Amino acid sequence: MNLKLIFFILLTINLNAQNDIRDKKDSLKSKIVELHRENFWRNLPKPTSWTTDFEDLYSDIEQAKLDSIISNFEKKTTIEIAIVTIDTLKTSNEKFEDLSLNLAKNWGIGKSGKDNGILIAISKGYRRIRIQNGNGIEKIISDEETKALIENYFIPAFRNNEYYIGTLKGMMEIMKLLESKSEK
Repeated sequence: MNLKLIFFILLTINLNAQNDIRDKKDSLKSKIVELHRENFWRNLPKPTSWTTDFEDLYSDIEQAKLDSIISNFEKKTTIEIAIVTIDTLKTSNEKFEDLSLNLAKNWGIGKSGKDNGILIAISKGYRRIRIQNGNGIEKIISDEETKALIENYFIPAFRNNEYYIGTLKGMMEIMKLLESKSEK
């Protein structure tokens, strides 16, 4: 047998074995991530404050400022606003909206009987944002208005990786809209 042919056969066998090992590692990683996501879903952590930053988008000072603004707004209006950032290890892109709704329900955002809570869920990794309005808020702010707030205030800053600025601007506009409609 030709030495070149033997070398080629050995090289092909080695490459195939390496591909099999890589495929098994990728499959194992996928299974571990899926198990982590399922565990997170079943054992949702309690919110850390009005702002729960799983994705580390905000500095401690920025988070404290957001919390302070939300707390003052809640004292003034009884409307509760929560912000959560969700990294890609917590959920798949396809289940991002389901997780945000699950968090809103499990965290009990909004006053009992008023259903006046809002959850702003953000994922930098998936480039997604979802605003979950409680039933009481849906009577004040329409889906179209919520969509416009996202497109006009959150997303422009997010495109520049300014997540704090976008969150602050968007949240302030939500508050302004709620106050103006509540006065009528």
